[in-house]
Amino acid sequence: MKKYEMLNLSASLLAMTIAVTLVGIKFIAWDATDSISILSSLVDSFLDVLISFITFLSIQASMVPADHDHRFGHGKYQAIAALAQAIIIFASVFFVIYQAIVRILTQAEVQQPDLGVTYMIVSLALTIILVLYQRFVAHKTQSIAIKADSMHYLSDIFTTLVVIISMLSSMYFKANQIDIILGILLMLIVLYGVKNILIQALAILTDRELNEDLRTLIKSTVLAHPKCLGMHDLRTRDSGSKKFIQFHMELDSALLLKEVHQIDDEISDAISELIPECEVIIHMDPKD
Repeated sequence: MKKYEMLNLSASLLAMTIAVTLVGIKFIAWDATDSISILSSLVDSFLDVLISFITFLSIQASMVPADHDHRFGHGKYQAIAALAQAIIIFASVFFVIYQAIVRILTQAEVQQPDLGVTYMIVSLALTIILVLYQRFVAHKTQSIAIKADSMHYLSDIFTTLVVIISMLSSMYFKANQIDIILGILLMLIVLYGVKNILIQALAILTDRELNEDLRTLIKSTVLAHPKCLGMHDLRTRDSGSKKFIQFHMELDSALLLKEVHQIDDEISDAISELIPECEVIIHMDPKD
């Protein structure tokens, strides 16, 4: 198993472990406090378990080598997982908003807010540890699934802080309406975060070109080779776990086949060093 694949799997397993732990902690806190803001955080964490499980399965599926029916591999399973995450998050937002409306109508109060603060601080520490590791892995592997998971847990850090503020307000100012307002606000923040996940997932599923910075880096790397006389028809795409790069490179027509093959290897290696987990396909053209 490749180093990057191991990193992706380790991040996914850690996410599932911490997500299950957070569900247990937040369920106890919600049961003790009857807080809408904690409920919103609990629902979010419960969905994290499901989402992380989907991410884990998608990473395993994307690691399956290319076969007769999938010549470019199975990397898009990660984008499908990210799309599923977005749909699940939409559902969670509407559920919590419904619960908030019920609380407004019944005028229920938050119970034992001090206990809620304690449990949410523990949740905050665990989430920060997870996000730091996911960011490290995503930076190394460029996995769309890990990036999406990390983005969601990053929003959890801010939502947990808001829940703590809500509990403190209930404890010191008896402002129970703040709990409801912040609970709804948390869900709207999470909903806003779905936008980036959707954009990245759809970009992969529709074979969108890599960003202009990467395309410029590829061009400069190719044109810097001493035997390169030009290049054209650069085409790129991202499958989620691997980037595909294709282009035509112009060479002196007097070069031997062995020399052309060596140049191909040199260019491919140079690009791979700059862009990890990529596949480079070069069509060599005589300049004349």
